[in-house]
Amino acid sequence: MAASFGYYIEIGLGDALDWLGSGVMTSAHSLFPSAVHDEGYRRLTEYAPQPPDALGAFTIYGPGL
Repeated sequence: MAASFGYYIEIGLGDALDWLGSGVMTSAHSLFPSAVHDEGYRRLTEYAPQPPDALGAFTIYGPGL
């Protein structure tokens, strides 16, 4: 049986941010685009169930009971 090894390193937050840089690709807009630019997110928001307008109603999202 072959031995397996796991390694990890610890990097300070400041060093990690310096390594990633501050370019356009690491901005919040690039990581989480709006529905205008993200086709999958746009479809999700189109087909998501709309909660009722009445006060006191609960809408369950996810698996039922």
